[in-house]
Amino acid sequence: MKITIIYDNYQYLPGFETGWGFSCLVQGYKKTLLFDTGGDGRLLLSNIENDEMDLIIPGIYTTGRLGSSIKEQSLILKTARGLVVVTGCAHPGIVNILNTIRNEFSDEFFLVFGGFHLGGLKSSAVKKIVADFQNLGVKKAGPCHCSGDQTRKIFEKIYKKDFIDIGVGAVIED
Repeated sequence: MKITIIYDNYQYLPGFETGWGFSCLVQGYKKTLLFDTGGDGRLLLSNIENDEMDLIIPGIYTTGRLGSSIKEQSLILKTARGLVVVTGCAHPGIVNILNTIRNEFSDEFFLVFGGFHLGGLKSSAVKKIVADFQNLGVKKAGPCHCSGDQTRKIFEKIYKKDFIDIGVGAVIED
């Protein structure tokens, strides 16, 4: 598996442009997949009609549309090390997304990354979410996009070597 971050508001490598949104290219399965939350969620969602978890490519699933006001999907990759969960902006709540996935899959969470929609939260609220991640067994975490600088620092402090620095230009390989 190889995941390349191609759109984010955090820069990982110099020379890449940043922008508000999140996209990554997933390679190493039978097909290459672009996970693109785009800049216009309404347009993206109008093209996606999934209401439940669906197999996209063997080993890759979607949560289906989650949330009440802003609906979105997250990507689930089955790997030998466990589930890799990719979120766009996590408007339905990052912990709610993980609980939904937990109800469908018995596999462990290896890595959760993408936008966690935590920018602007108090540090105590972010620390509770990190504790929820740990209680759910999330081994590695990589907040980016709308997660906020404070959130990234808290995750890095608690997850230490299991914090994954994510930004445009980053490549994650398994």
